[in-house]
Amino acid sequence: QAAGPGLRELAAEMEKLALFAGEGVRITADLVDHVVGSHPQGDIFALTHAIGQRQAGRATKLLRSLLEQGEEPGRVLWMIQRHFQLLLKAQGLLQQRLAKEEMAASLGVAPFLQDRYLDQARNCPNTQLREGKGALLWADDLLKSRAHRQEEALLELLLWRLCGLARPG
Repeated sequence: QAAGPGLRELAAEMEKLALFAGEGVRITADLVDHVVGSHPQGDIFALTHAIGQRQAGRATKLLRSLLEQGEEPGRVLWMIQRHFQLLLKAQGLLQQRLAKEEMAASLGVAPFLQDRYLDQARNCPNTQLREGKGALLWADDLLKSRAHRQEEALLELLLWRLCGLARPG
């Protein structure tokens, strides 16, 4: 994810990593972070994954990083909304007991990503996902009506609500 959305970018980053590491060196996550760095789109997917895993602290760090990199708060919110929509859809597909290939096609995600969505859908009660959708609508409404200086605080509060650590006040 950190390399960006395309296979060409991934291949270039893998080549850079191999050249940097050299022959016989074990490639670790820390080495990848050091060499590849960060790509905003990868960070958005890491953010939605952290929210799905209810890792509020990690999600907050990722959110702050995205905003510091200049990511638009509205786009961040849209990606979180998309993630919740996919989790709700994945829950429905799990109830239908479809084959994995059919689920990936229905979700519209790459087959290697479907397990992440399916695991999160299994581990999150439907009521919590629906409450999350309500929190997302709340944040969307406020984001559109508030001054820009409050965007980060609003999104952080949203993350905490989605991770189940804060309740509407």
